[in-house]
Amino acid sequence: MATATTSGTWIGAIGVKGTPDVTDLTGLNTNQISWGKPSKGNNPTKDFNPDLKQSSYVFEGSKSTNIPLDGTDFELGTFHHLNYTITGDNNLAKATLHVEVTIAKNPIKGQFNLQFEHDETPNDPDTNIGPDLVAIPKIDVVGTLKIDDKEYKVVIQGFLNTATKARQTKFTTKEGEDNEAIIIAKLVEVPVPPPKTKKPKPENKVCYYLVPVCPPAYPYPPVQPYPPAYPYPPTPCYPPAYSPYPPAQQYPPPHYCSCPPPAKQYPPSCYSYPPAYPCPPAYPRSCC
Repeated sequence: MATATTSGTWIGAIGVKGTPDVTDLTGLNTNQISWGKPSKGNNPTKDFNPDLKQSSYVFEGSKSTNIPLDGTDFELGTFHHLNYTITGDNNLAKATLHVEVTIAKNPIKGQFNLQFEHDETPNDPDTNIGPDLVAIPKIDVVGTLKIDDKEYKVVIQGFLNTATKARQTKFTTKEGEDNEAIIIAKLVEVPVPPPKTKKPKPENKVCYYLVPVCPPAYPYPPVQPYPPAYPYPPTPCYPPAYSPYPPAQQYPPPHYCSCPPPAKQYPPSCYSYPPAYPCPPAYPRSCC
């Protein structure tokens, strides 16, 4: 809960023609603006403006109001609409109220603007006179307040009718009457974003790389020398060719003679042994 004072001034007005030269406008930068040319009207039975007053908007701030910080409604101030019979070709259509909220023990004021829309009805009894209509068109966030180092959004909730205690965004005022309503609002705390974490600066680290190193070659045993070629026995030779046959015998006469058979053919005189057995190659060795 916080205690505050509120105040407001009218800082702008627009007429029905869309221009700021509202008919006979007075009171800008004060808490009351008035407009229009006072008229007694054409009603023969009742004078709606005997004192010839202008129509007016009045804002009364609060000298001390309690503002809940849990989103509950609070009173921003009281709005008055004085509806008198007036004439003019550019009467009020829109008005801007600048509101200031001062929190106790807080040097910073909250400031925001409220927009009002106005519908000025004819002041002629023959055209079915209706009451004037006042509305706050934007029921939304209008500003922020800072209380105890926390920020809050100011959300306008509308009018609170002092007679019916009903909440509404618009109300009407009959001709010749003074109508009032309390402007209500609430605070919504603005969530604080988590603090940004700074990324640590990279350190000048030395990078190490693992380089594979092959182990020394496996200490295989030395290659065993193979024995010398098998000492085959010396090549024996076959015995020499048979000695000459004995001399020819005395055969009968030639017509009974024949030539002796040729000498017997023996195989080569020496055997050919196979070559020495070859040694196998050394065992293969490899690295990783």
